Amino acid sequence: MSYQIFNQFLTGQFLVKIKEDLLSWRLFSKEDLKVIAYYHARRYFLTLPNWLVRAGLNIKGRIVDLGIFYQGELKTLIQCDWGIFPNQPDYFPEDKFNQSLRNLIELIELLDKKVMGYLLTVYESTTKYYLPLLPEKNFYQWLAINIAEFPEPQKWRKNFEDLINKFIDKI
Repeated sequence: MSYQIFNQFLTGQFLVKIKEDLLSWRLFSKEDLKVIAYYHARRYFLTLPNWLVRAGLNIKGRIVDLGIFYQGELKTLIQCDWGIFPNQPDYFPEDKFNQSLRNLIELIELLDKKVMGYLLTVYESTTKYYLPLLPEKNFYQWLAINIAEFPEPQKWRKNFEDLINKFIDKI
């Protein structure tokens, strides 16, 4: 499989499926995001011979959310990060996301081989933000989902907060 087809899946169908899950309020946390990302990646890569997806990889003492392998060789790492919190609309956790990106880059550099890195983030901000794309030694890409760009972000936010409060009250 060429890199272009692989990248098209992650930047296209993969993100579309995660957005669909967000629009239907199936995600509430980073843990949910990791599970949904694993589910969609696994469904795609299991249709291809010799591809495999693993979650919660411990690589050289560092944990990464998803690893995608081809013929037993690591090809891609995906780190997930969540930036949606109750009662904090229009919030972008820049330091948190930058730290996740730095951790991903450091891990890939420790591997000292060509591995692609993707940072998958969910946030809500009316301000446009950009995290660095660093194509020097390896390839890193930011897969960003901004709730503020949804068709009805205020309605999404209200339903999200109602559901969060409903679940918190039951615990």
